[in-house]
Amino acid sequence: MARFEMLEDGFGAMGATAQADILFELGMMYATGRDCDTDVVAAHKWFNIAAIKGSARAAELRSE
Repeated sequence: MARFEMLEDGFGAMGATAQADILFELGMMYATGRDCDTDVVAAHKWFNIAAIKGSARAAELRSE
């Protein structure tokens, strides 16, 4: 599973929109194989979570 470092102090206190954007990017990473093997199941999972957090683009892409 993808992991990322929390380098900034305020990272955990971000708004839901910023969190949704990060989760969407994780979905894109797995969908396109950027810096990892392509994994459509993992991509769909991250798109689902991002959509729950409010990402309209993730909601669109998870159905593809």
